[in-house]
Amino acid sequence: VWLLAGQSNIGWSLAQSEGGAGAAASASDLPLLFSFQQHPHAGASPAPADDVRDGRWLAIAPASAPHQSAVGFHFARALRAHLGPDIPLALVHTAMGGTAIESWLDADALDS
Repeated sequence: VWLLAGQSNIGWSLAQSEGGAGAAASASDLPLLFSFQQHPHAGASPAPADDVRDGRWLAIAPASAPHQSAVGFHFARALRAHLGPDIPLALVHTAMGGTAIESWLDADALDS
């Protein structure tokens, strides 16, 4: 399981990327690849949350790939090439464009 967290650079979709349509069309060669996507800003919370709202798991396929993080998709492709086709991979996508970097860091780490 790999976490895709951060700002708009992680949230940028494959469809918005140069060569993204071709990459999405080739998604069928990524077996056992899944992505959890949270609706943008649905998980925003002023304090750590115990649960996730408005999210869903998707199998990555040519139809769903254009909506995936371009960085995450290409990262998963590289992992798949390294690990082989039989190991399940999951991407948890929680990017929110325009957020301050401090919101992605542990408060104790920031205080130190």
